[in-house]
Amino acid sequence: QVHAGLQLPLSPAGSPDDPQDLLFRAFAHIDACLAAEHRHLQRLQEPPVGAASAPSTPPPWPRRLRVGEQLQLTGMACTLAASRLSEDEVLDDEELVGWLETVTDGLCTREKARQSWREVTAALGYRARQPTVYTFLRRFLRWTGWTHESFSFANYIVELAIVHCFGLEFRPQVIAAAAAALSRQYLSQGAQKPPTTTWKKRLLRCAHVDLHRELAPCAVALARLHGALHRQPNMFVNRKYALARFHSVAGLAPALAPPDVAAYARYLQDAST
Repeated sequence: QVHAGLQLPLSPAGSPDDPQDLLFRAFAHIDACLAAEHRHLQRLQEPPVGAASAPSTPPPWPRRLRVGEQLQLTGMACTLAASRLSEDEVLDDEELVGWLETVTDGLCTREKARQSWREVTAALGYRARQPTVYTFLRRFLRWTGWTHESFSFANYIVELAIVHCFGLEFRPQVIAAAAAALSRQYLSQGAQKPPTTTWKKRLLRCAHVDLHRELAPCAVALARLHGALHRQPNMFVNRKYALARFHSVAGLAPALAPPDVAAYARYLQDAST
């Protein structure tokens, strides 16, 4: 389903069965779990302040497993949690449970899947319902204007960003705003121009991000990432967005050499366009 298509940003949020929405929620859940693991390891390396120091809270997965097994089970549990289906709906599906056990070489049994799902859900808490990069991207494109081509390209950019852990460095609304801005720079390669004027002013007003400390650095980093990866045909993201249903946006070469952060901030501050 994720490979098959996108739901156009005609409404602020995608429908509950939007495959892109599920994809980005799964990524957000995985990032949250990895961040919890990172904080746990940092606390373990800190020197004890006193004898009464509280023990470090363990991450949301069983430490008895090897690292590869932990990641596999956690990734599976995050994807199931992102589906918004109930535990019984999924784990009572014999075909799905059998498939999960097969593709994980017997690691993901019904009971392990149930346990991992509960651990991840408990660890995520309220964060399981927070908006994702995809949620913000749809909002910003509705404000600034979009075409089928620019929507596909913006989705391509945010998928590259999330796969390469930009979510651990930048807030989701920052990544989405940067992708919305970058999608405007490829009009010279045949993409139809979105009709909205003064889009920069609209973007800065609705994104609520710091231009100099967040948006401009993220946009420059995304432009450099795209420049480094757009010619790698073996990446799944590149293969996906090379398809005609996504307007072959993976074939668009970087329009310009990535500017420095200060220059890009000045470009976005020019509210006349």
